[in-house]
Amino acid sequence: MIKVVDNFLDKKEFKNIKDVICSSEFPFYFNDSITDNKDPLGYYYFTHMFYYAPDVRSKYFDTFIKPITDKLEAKNLIRVKGNLYTNQNKFIEHPQHIDYDFKHKGAIYCLNTCNGYTAFKGINVDSVFNRMILFDPSEIHNSTTTTDKLIRLNINFNYE
Repeated sequence: MIKVVDNFLDKKEFKNIKDVICSSEFPFYFNDSITDNKDPLGYYYFTHMFYYAPDVRSKYFDTFIKPITDKLEAKNLIRVKGNLYTNQNKFIEHPQHIDYDFKHKGAIYCLNTCNGYTAFKGINVDSVFNRMILFDPSEIHNSTTTTDKLIRLNINFNYE
């Protein structure tokens, strides 16, 4: 089951998060594969690990992530990471995958509007700023790049 919540955060909270994460000072790190499988050459993105169980991995966690996980009523975090997909001058639908092979909760928080989306068994959910997409990440899904903006930017939550 997929649930879409638009205007997830109030305007001020959203602007605070976006202003920092979209700044030239925010650290994103290159990954040469989108999934844990060996992706085709050229499938890459940049990430920022906020949390990877059992540890906070980012100084931005308390300020930006904790209020979101509180609103999600997350009892146990597994992983929280920022995803930055660049415009590669062609639209790429990434390989289907699952995040973990056990039932848990997942959420994708969109920080910008673009023509990218997340696909869930034939249902495409567009990237729209301040949109939260709730789903089961142990089910097949996949991401895409964007061609109408410089980047597609979201935060991915895995939790119980």
